[in-house]
Amino acid sequence: MAFVFLPETRRLQVAASKPSFNPLANLTWILEFPQILPLIGGFFILALVGEVGGTVWVLYGQDKFSWSPMIIGISLAAFGFFHAVVQAFVAGPISERWGQRRALLIGIASDGAAYISIALVSYGWMAFLLMPLFCLGGIGAPALQSLVTSPRTVCYSGKTRIGSGDPLRPRHWS
Repeated sequence: MAFVFLPETRRLQVAASKPSFNPLANLTWILEFPQILPLIGGFFILALVGEVGGTVWVLYGQDKFSWSPMIIGISLAAFGFFHAVVQAFVAGPISERWGQRRALLIGIASDGAAYISIALVSYGWMAFLLMPLFCLGGIGAPALQSLVTSPRTVCYSGKTRIGSGDPLRPRHWS
């Protein structure tokens, strides 16, 4: 209806090409680098796992622990605090001391242990004890981003930052 009643007033002198309408067309350069495809796939999985916890935290807390809205708010505030502390003071030193690959493995192991532990705990206060472990899992994504944008792909590092970051984040798809 808008096409009929609100026609375009500005006329383009050059017709737009079909590839410009494809939102994934800018990511086709990734296929030129088969060595980073597994890293980008891993980043997508890591980002998806990182988003799942925050997405279901409220529902899980209410259902399993009978948390009130105030307790849920306190838990989210505590998670934000611990996450900021880990990102500010822990992620960098771990990457510098043990390297990016080990930091990635530490992040994956921490996330896995935290998700298994939260499934097994039976009291709500125990979930608060797991918050630092959940937040330690957050060091995996920066380590993997650093691996994807390593000096081996320095001439394409701007593309890999864009290609492996924003469009592939699951939160942008929701």
